[in-house]
Amino acid sequence: MKEVFNNALLVDGINNVKTINFFKKSLNDAGFNVLDTFQHHNKSGYFYLFLLEDSRLSIQTKQDDNLTVIELSSYTSENMEKLISIVDNLPEFV
Repeated sequence: MKEVFNNALLVDGINNVKTINFFKKSLNDAGFNVLDTFQHHNKSGYFYLFLLEDSRLSIQTKQDDNLTVIELSSYTSENMEKLISIVDNLPEFV
């Protein structure tokens, strides 16, 4: 059985366009293969999903709390570690 690696971040502030563009580039730089994307808007926030070859990354905003939740699940610890090292400077993109 394969192991699943999970990581979640809770970030103060919301900047949908900047955050999504940051992760489009960062996922590629970390070696993830983006197969598809999905997005949904409603009055309580925004949801964006990157469907990856062997994982997923989701970005969800909470308008009432002015928060962004970023979650990554992956079968590949090496790529996840690369992505985590890229996003160490979170305040720069949100």
